[in-house]
Amino acid sequence: MKRVDITQQTPEWHEWRKDKIGASDVSSIMGVSPFKSVYGLWLEKTGAVKSTVKMSNSMRRGLDLEVTALQHLANELSVDMQEQICFDNACFQHSKYPHMIASIDGWDSRKEIAVEVKCPGKVDHSLALQGEVPAKYFPQVQYQLYVLGIPKMIYYSFDGQEGVSVSVYEDREYQAKLVDAVNRFYIFNMIGKKPPEKDLFLDTLEYVEDEELEMLTSNLQEAKIKCKEFTDLVDTLSGNVSARLFNLGISEGVVLRDGTQIVKITRKGSIDYSAMNLEEAYDLEKFRKADSIYYKVSQKKV
Repeated sequence: MKRVDITQQTPEWHEWRKDKIGASDVSSIMGVSPFKSVYGLWLEKTGAVKSTVKMSNSMRRGLDLEVTALQHLANELSVDMQEQICFDNACFQHSKYPHMIASIDGWDSRKEIAVEVKCPGKVDHSLALQGEVPAKYFPQVQYQLYVLGIPKMIYYSFDGQEGVSVSVYEDREYQAKLVDAVNRFYIFNMIGKKPPEKDLFLDTLEYVEDEELEMLTSNLQEAKIKCKEFTDLVDTLSGNVSARLFNLGISEGVVLRDGTQIVKITRKGSIDYSAMNLEEAYDLEKFRKADSIYYKVSQKKV
């Protein structure tokens, strides 16, 4: 890796990034960015437009909180490692592929600790609490690892009060695909000026900045996560009920002391249409899948 003496967010930094591919670009190239398509990135890199993504309130919040987040993390690591950890911004360029660059939020040169800071919404922060990097940021951190040539870095999710660290290790198989996609984009699309295919959604959507709408959609996504968690819990508890009935030797159903009724339900199997041909369509029962059995639990109404 080669460290570049340039300050992030300055006019010189924007000029340096213009004809190169940075870590924040690669999610678009890999097709997982919800913010910008590969076509939108191509428009920027070829100079057709200045930017297809405006600075939103969440982006401003992230930049404003970045210093605080890094200080929180430095304090945590200093205690854990029993020595002072200091982070500063740093820019790097790959030694073999000079068009590959990475602007690192936090870099401790003595320990070679790299940090990518995000100050996300509830959904992405909840993923970090579970030890996961959101899919839209995974290409970014793997690209940073590749450009720097280090095996591990930290993804730090900060909610404005507290942060959570997720250790990210190099995934060489994924990095190989990433490097191939980046080089193809650079050679064929940037240098060759060949436009990539438009995204039917991202390239036709209107950009809107609305705090209330952002809050509503964030709450909706959070509710979906909780709904899935409850669905999984219901499936687990239903399985436990079935297992208990089996252990008790009960097959048809019971009524409990509190009035709860457990009734055996047999659901007829569906037809596997993919397994039949036209000549056999007259006998659908031949292609019916096995029946499924479950127990319906209900409380007697008072």
